[in-house]
Amino acid sequence: MDLSLLFKIANNVALAGWILLIAIPQWKYTRLVTTGLLGTLLFGGVYTALLIFSFGKTQGGFDSLEGVSLLFQNQAVLAAGWIHYLAFDLFVGRW
Repeated sequence: MDLSLLFKIANNVALAGWILLIAIPQWKYTRLVTTGLLGTLLFGGVYTALLIFSFGKTQGGFDSLEGVSLLFQNQAVLAAGWIHYLAFDLFVGRW
């Protein structure tokens, strides 16, 4: 899948989760959708797949700012980082 398309889909799915949290936070399925299905299964699965497929194909690491900058030059790793942020953001929003 094209990473730009994946980025747009992930953003729209997270937006739908936020709409649920804002509009109907007490609905019995809001928690399931925002933290269970989106945060854990969907976003977690995509995040893991992106990291697995890009493992060893990029330079850098998390030991310095320069290393992180090099790491995020890989578009797949950058998309994985963004999806990780979306999942965490929804989790904190629900909490």
